[in-house]
Amino acid sequence: MHSSRRQLSASIVGSTGERWWEGGYCRLTRSGMRRSSFFFRGFRSFISPFCRDSSRGEDAKFLAVPHDNTYMRHIQYCTGENKEEQNEDEKQGGFGKQFTDYMMTIRYSYNHGWSEPTLTAIGDIPMHPASQVLHYGMACFEGIKAFRNLTNPQQVHLFRPDIHLKRLGVSASRLQLPQISSNQLLESIKDLVRLDQDWVPHMRGQSLYVRPLLFSSSAMLGVTSPQEATMTVILSPCTDVVDQQRPMTLFVEEEHCRAWPGGTGHVKLSGNYSSTIHPQRQAKDLFGADQVLYLAPSTSPGSKLSIAECGTMNVFFVFQHKECLHVVTPALNDTILPGVTRASIIDIIRGWTDMTAVRVMERTVTLEEVQHAANHESLIEIFACGTASGVQSIGSLVRKNGERLTPIHACGPITTRVRTTLLDIQHGMLNDGEYASSWLHPV
Repeated sequence: MHSSRRQLSASIVGSTGERWWEGGYCRLTRSGMRRSSFFFRGFRSFISPFCRDSSRGEDAKFLAVPHDNTYMRHIQYCTGENKEEQNEDEKQGGFGKQFTDYMMTIRYSYNHGWSEPTLTAIGDIPMHPASQVLHYGMACFEGIKAFRNLTNPQQVHLFRPDIHLKRLGVSASRLQLPQISSNQLLESIKDLVRLDQDWVPHMRGQSLYVRPLLFSSSAMLGVTSPQEATMTVILSPCTDVVDQQRPMTLFVEEEHCRAWPGGTGHVKLSGNYSSTIHPQRQAKDLFGADQVLYLAPSTSPGSKLSIAECGTMNVFFVFQHKECLHVVTPALNDTILPGVTRASIIDIIRGWTDMTAVRVMERTVTLEEVQHAANHESLIEIFACGTASGVQSIGSLVRKNGERLTPIHACGPITTRVRTTLLDIQHGMLNDGEYASSWLHPV
């Protein structure tokens, strides 16, 4: 990989003013090191690739002060970053195609428990070819977003990371992967985001995607509980996955099944997603659909087909019911992932005191009900949501027989208000009440 050498001004200072290290040079990756100021908590060592101690004239690891809670370690980098270049990166956006300079790794072994978190330059993970994750898919992950406060651009916060990490623990338990303290992991993630905080975009709707991944690194050919595991966290600056103003088309999948009763649809396992690639490709090629809407498996002969979720999103339907609007999402069960964005939207709508005629519900939604509503012009809106995608308008549902179920509004007032309110919260523009106190976690 191409690298360059730039002057680095840095120092590590103890809480009582002792200076542990300063000066030197650092060879940087192609993406460069951003200008930032940050604090470390809980890291025994910080590894900066190829740091050069100018007094010794040799490349060496950059070791922080002893692991002691009495020390506050402050490091400041000044690299003269070209801001125009960074802004150009933000304009290009995209999801999952660009990564920040650093990553975090924590390793687990049955005999020694969890290691201290380590920050390194982002790179490959060494892995034995017999690692269980490669053979049995023993991996789970989360997706968290860091947003810049648009009323105070110097401030960055994570959106509901505690709920995400709690769900990660449930997913890990389903695979017999080791549990890790959510609070300690959250503090470590904050340190990583703080280190790369200049990657957090400044534009509304854009964010820094945080991807914790936990997998079995046990080198053994056997389907059994892992003895070793690895947790990695990487960061990716992104805009929303798709243009939220452009309504999507969903293909109603009546043949393939994403999840089944008693299975793993309610947890975020890597294997849940890889099996959806083939149906999505077929939906795109045959019907021009953007995503797939999955149905819940029938539990008895002749039972009505009920709607579950999209491949990567939960789904909401807005039905006209007499003088009211019912915003309905399928009730959670073991075939539906309990989305954090889904839960947030439910709470947001329930807080609309100025719209008493709008009611949000969690219940079974059948395909027959959606079809009947579309035919009788009482299907007002459809929208989907997820951490990566945000709130996405749905313009139509298409079935394999070519039938299209179309709502009255491709991007209606409910969808628009939900999207606007959620973004206002995520960017710190609604800074009172529960949203500020529990949903946003400052970095």
